Amino acid sequence: VPFEKINRSLLDDARVYNIPQYDADGNISNKTMTAAAEPLNATAFTNVAVVQEWFYRAKSNKLFSRINYLLLYAHKIKDGLVTAQAVPVLKIMLN
Repeated sequence: VPFEKINRSLLDDARVYNIPQYDADGNISNKTMTAAAEPLNATAFTNVAVVQEWFYRAKSNKLFSRINYLLLYAHKIKDGLVTAQAVPVLKIMLN
């Protein structure tokens, strides 16, 4: 998902609508306009989980890790009510 598409629709159950556009004669054109949700603020996220793999190289006696992805948690809004438990809403892949 491109960064520009990350908005409040991740949290709200409100729909994002594609609105048809009309030409001068009132006919529906092949162009549409999207009614976008407001941008998502970083304060909406409550927790982050880092998923990683750990490796040990015995020959050099080194321990290292590789971060695979991050999970961002937030409280979702359904029917105007905020959920009690934060749920994962965005996964950021790092591989």
